Amino acid sequence: MENLQLQSLEDKLQKLMLRFEQLKKENNKLKSEVNNLQTALVLANKKTAQLQQKNDALAIGIQHKSPEEKKQLQSRIDAYLKEIDKCLSLLDA
Repeated sequence: MENLQLQSLEDKLQKLMLRFEQLKKENNKLKSEVNNLQTALVLANKKTAQLQQKNDALAIGIQHKSPEEKKQLQSRIDAYLKEIDKCLSLLDA
């Protein structure tokens, strides 16, 4: 009877150790993914800041533009904003 209990405990311990190793690997993978996402977020924030600076500069310069130039400029700004939204949505995914 004791041998059966001991064997049962050993089996359970083996299963627990196997599960622990699986969870450790998964944890390492998730940590790596978090690091990659944090890096991507930093890059996206830098790009957003750069685009915001361009946007501000364009907004200042737009005051002295013709209506056609203003329309073209607005199209460029819209394209930048779409790119920013894409970056943010990729980070949220």
